[in-house]
Amino acid sequence: MGRMVKSSYDMSRLFLHRYVKNLVLACMVLVLFHPTLDGQALTLHEWIKLVKNNHPLITVAELQEDKAKANFLKARGNFDPVAGFDWNQKTYGNSHYYSLANGEFNIPTTFGMKFTSGYEINRGLFANPEIISPGNGLLFAGVSIPLGQGLWIDESRAILRQSEIGIEIGKLAKSEEFNNIMYRSVLIYLDWFQAYYTKEVVSSAFNNAEERKNAIRSQALQGDRPGLDTIEANIQWQLIFLSLQQAELELKNVETILNTFVWENGENKSIFPLYAPNNPDKTILEIPEAEMMMDVETFQNNNPFLEPYRLKGRQLEIERKFKRDKLKPVLNINYNPIFEPVSDAPFSNLTLENNKLGLSFKMPLFLRKERGEVKLTNFKISELEATWKEKISTMYGKYNLYYNEWNNTKEQVVVFNQMVNGYRRMYEAEKRLFEIGESSLFLVNTREQTYLQNMIKRLELISKNMKAYYGYHYISGRLPLMFE
Repeated sequence: MGRMVKSSYDMSRLFLHRYVKNLVLACMVLVLFHPTLDGQALTLHEWIKLVKNNHPLITVAELQEDKAKANFLKARGNFDPVAGFDWNQKTYGNSHYYSLANGEFNIPTTFGMKFTSGYEINRGLFANPEIISPGNGLLFAGVSIPLGQGLWIDESRAILRQSEIGIEIGKLAKSEEFNNIMYRSVLIYLDWFQAYYTKEVVSSAFNNAEERKNAIRSQALQGDRPGLDTIEANIQWQLIFLSLQQAELELKNVETILNTFVWENGENKSIFPLYAPNNPDKTILEIPEAEMMMDVETFQNNNPFLEPYRLKGRQLEIERKFKRDKLKPVLNINYNPIFEPVSDAPFSNLTLENNKLGLSFKMPLFLRKERGEVKLTNFKISELEATWKEKISTMYGKYNLYYNEWNNTKEQVVVFNQMVNGYRRMYEAEKRLFEIGESSLFLVNTREQTYLQNMIKRLELISKNMKAYYGYHYISGRLPLMFE
């Protein structure tokens, strides 16, 4: 009988030694963040590179700058030289009514003037006498000058200046889209990191619980353990089994989302669960002293994603200048010297007296449309200023929140490191008491549950710390620089 008791004691002791050893190894997995051999390690930088090289939204981001350049090209087209030619002839019966041929070349300029040159030769018995040209036709060249509306700015020049600013807005829009995609990629990677290692720890605990349940059941069948211990061991196994099921579900869901970020040649690829998340370089991520908290003025002056508001403000100032210019009367003067080309001396009859001179004037009496357009532009500027101020306040508030969370979780992780170590020591002490018969399986299970929960909580805090760290750089607009 003594040998049987001793044998049962030795088996219990051996089992508990194995159990504690496995649990400590699981804790080391958490502490060291070493991936298992089930999957190939994928670092955060490798993950971001994978997303950057293939994700379709990256292409959409790059199109922002390309679209802005296309708009600028379109705006420059308003100042392209234009060549044109018209020819009309009418013949009826035996009568040649007329033959009209007119060619013209126009050159708009970015300073308001428009240069014109051309050639006309108009003939016919029934042609309007004022357009009939000499036998060799007429050459003309001249200029049209706006003296009122359009002298300093017109619609084409306004669009050109706005589209030039639009290129800078497009570049910033591309960078902002990069920033957003990278941040989303970082967040899902860290969710994966947390879910993966949570599942690893719970899985190890489940294996221990199953081994213990089987051992205690065997001992109970031999009469070395009370039946209540088998119930206690089975309940512990069931609790950890449910935790494992939840951990596996969360990991599977995260891996499903991860796969939506993976693209190749325009096709979505499923590469998970073939990979395992790699360790961060450091358990606690430190923000360099040079990148520490900025005051609100420094923040708004150095944040690239607030710059588009300034640029849009410049576009609206150009629009307001153009709308105010519409309050002026239209007053254009046109001067075109004309002469008949002669083969031996084509410019011999070129004199100032031979010309076409014109003056045009127009002005609405009440200017209600023009005044309304100026007011609408003023409202746009006021709305933009209010939106800009609110954006600064919101972004700077998030900037502070990310910093505070990073700083707070950094200290919490340090405390949890000590707590986990303390719970491990308490568990080991409880195990020793159980071995000498001064404790119960219930207390051992309780210590185990507390130890396991705090390891998982520690992992959650590390994930939150990293999210806050990258969120801090995201809201500052510096996240793309971290993955170049």
